[in-house]
Amino acid sequence: MDKAAQYTGDKKASFQDNVFMYGECTLFYYDHDSPLNPSLIAGHDAAIINARDVQQAKLLVRRIRASNQREIYLKPVFLINYRDSFDDVLSELTDGTLLSFEQISEKINDIKEISKLAAQLDKSESKSFEVQVFKKVIDYLYTREARTLAPIPDPASFIGFTYPVVSVNFETYEEFMVLDILDWALKEDYIWPDYFDRIYLCNQCKSSHVSMRETCPSCQSSQLKPEDLVHHFSCGYIGPISDFKNRIDGTLSCPKCSKNLRHIGVDYDKPSLINQCLSCNEIFQDYKVKARCLHCKNDVEVQYLLAKDINVFKLTKKGRNAAIAGISEDDIELENSVLNTVNFKTFCTIIHYERQRMKANPLLKSCFAVILLENIHEIFKNIGKNNEKALLVDIAQILRDNITPADIISFQNNTTICININDADMNTAEEAVVKGLQKLKVLVANNFNNFELKTKFRVESLRIDKQFEPQFREITKQLAEQ
Repeated sequence: MDKAAQYTGDKKASFQDNVFMYGECTLFYYDHDSPLNPSLIAGHDAAIINARDVQQAKLLVRRIRASNQREIYLKPVFLINYRDSFDDVLSELTDGTLLSFEQISEKINDIKEISKLAAQLDKSESKSFEVQVFKKVIDYLYTREARTLAPIPDPASFIGFTYPVVSVNFETYEEFMVLDILDWALKEDYIWPDYFDRIYLCNQCKSSHVSMRETCPSCQSSQLKPEDLVHHFSCGYIGPISDFKNRIDGTLSCPKCSKNLRHIGVDYDKPSLINQCLSCNEIFQDYKVKARCLHCKNDVEVQYLLAKDINVFKLTKKGRNAAIAGISEDDIELENSVLNTVNFKTFCTIIHYERQRMKANPLLKSCFAVILLENIHEIFKNIGKNNEKALLVDIAQILRDNITPADIISFQNNTTICININDADMNTAEEAVVKGLQKLKVLVANNFNNFELKTKFRVESLRIDKQFEPQFREITKQLAEQ
């Protein structure tokens, strides 16, 4: 191979089967014919990649850094023949460049230092995906003696920016999860932020590739014709400038009093713009700005896009120590239930024991209510997944304000709610549900442009002669068919 023939330098060095040996160090060389297999470097101290084809080199480097094996993703990687172009992401994920193979000797100390620091790392395994990814990140930073995670503008990125060391762990369509992991790390004091920019993401697929446009408030068309609104001082007439223009010579004259308008600020002014929709001919001043996602085609008003800050992050002392001390599993929040509620499986277990309590004491009373939020999906579509849980938390809190602390609320799904109301007859239970739903409708109307939330509900006595799950399924079916 020509690269071997060209290397005639230090006697400590030799080359065979794509492996450079320099003293006790071995470096695997990826040339144009090598398979893009990251595991080829597992038994070596470092890798050299021929970067003449930048895209191929970038793909290989990403695969190396995305590996879950420490003996692969932490290995030093050097580029050679990387002269004609510069890629920020590629440079961020590698450890330097070689102008020629003779420079390998200059990198040996760097290779040994990275290996020395890698030996100090905590090697305990984690079951949590969040911990696994962030531990990889801080391990990489620790072995490179770096402390900063800086965003790089990247049009190929799903979110418009990339944090290379973090982003390599995700598929393109999952890249929004990078922000979730960094948010978690920030909350747990492993990193601290320095504001860099702000992005707006589709509230459905989290893509930043959205097209903004002004639309008609009536038909949603973006085919609009803006015009100046003209105010004639003399007679007070206000109208679009097209009403004033002479079709022959373009001079302005008032359609009401026929006087000529010569000097703006003296005869007339232009207080604002007016828009005409060329699709439905609606005339209006205030248009709606909508955003269409170029990825999933979701089309919403811009107020419902997800705003996310893009920060430059620096490791805190706690973050730096975590590389060698490890990350406690207790630091991860994996709670998926809505605040002040229990998941439905737990709810069914609680009901089972409630039925046993009633069997033991026939004087006890217990009811349950099933609530169906018929059209709440229309709100979920606009506010997106990130805000959906926050709304469910508010809903649960409003319903809880009208029942006792001993009563249990559960979401069977995001449209169906079940409440166990203890030690109350059906009339008392139904009154509590009605009050709660009235307050809920007011909350929704006040926060979502007078949206009218449609609900159905049913209150039943808990039966000791019938299992709860069949009783619940029967009621939900009846509510859905009403």
